[in-house]
Amino acid sequence: MASTIQPAPTAVAIPGESVLEHLLLIRLERAATLLADPRVRALPAWRGLAERAAAASFRDCVAAGLRREASLILGDVGPVPVGHE
Repeated sequence: MASTIQPAPTAVAIPGESVLEHLLLIRLERAATLLADPRVRALPAWRGLAERAAAASFRDCVAAGLRREASLILGDVGPVPVGHE
């Protein structure tokens, strides 16, 4: 069964960003899209997985110096538990 969830359009364009930075932001956008989906939020197991994916992606963005961009992406979703660091 094909997924009907569409990836979010790129929210942040960074002139001169590296391929890795772009990949990290795209990954975070995908996790944020899942978190915003009512079907995912309705199922505790799926919501927990999406929260963990978003938290891990956010930490990776912060480690790459992309905290501001990552915070912009997650702005509409609300706080994401950062988990165990």
